[in-house]
Amino acid sequence: MILRCGLMLLLLALWGPLASAGELYLYFDFPRDVTVDSFLFTYRHAADPGGVLQQFRVAWTAEPTCAVLGNKATPDTFCARPPGCLPPGIYSFSVQAERGTETSAPSNWASCEALPNCTYNCTKFDEANAALQMVANGQDVPAPTPSASPLSASPPLVNASAETGATLQELEQQLTALDQLLPKPPATPVLATPPT
Repeated sequence: MILRCGLMLLLLALWGPLASAGELYLYFDFPRDVTVDSFLFTYRHAADPGGVLQQFRVAWTAEPTCAVLGNKATPDTFCARPPGCLPPGIYSFSVQAERGTETSAPSNWASCEALPNCTYNCTKFDEANAALQMVANGQDVPAPTPSASPLSASPPLVNASAETGATLQELEQQLTALDQLLPKPPATPVLATPPT
């Protein structure tokens, strides 16, 4: 029997003195009347060769776990934190429910950047996370709206400053890092549930 519990939507929240660099909380809604053993979180660092998957488990509890979210939390909201401080870098997270040998389908992937001193910055991934959540919900992702005016027909490439080159290089690195964050199925399944 396959554990079916509907779609879990993984969201990220930060808590601390600075909303843009706080402690990371992973949260999702799961029906409290469905008893499971645990929740399996899978995550990976963007720089890991081949997308090495790492995991941690959080035991299911009937008690509320999301007081830090305030009114964002519902009675069915579960919260978890990564085990210890993650080394600096960009991470992607997903969650599954577990009961015995059964595992639910994975949630969407959500990304965040780990900073020094166990702080995190997820705001730069807000648009990407929102788009992945829309895809997970079966919604169409709207086309991005241009934020800058169109370029002139002949941009002054010859006079480009070193600062422009650095900015383009940073953008290329960020694009490469984001491309690596797109969910790719592992070469071998993390957990396999035999067909019934």
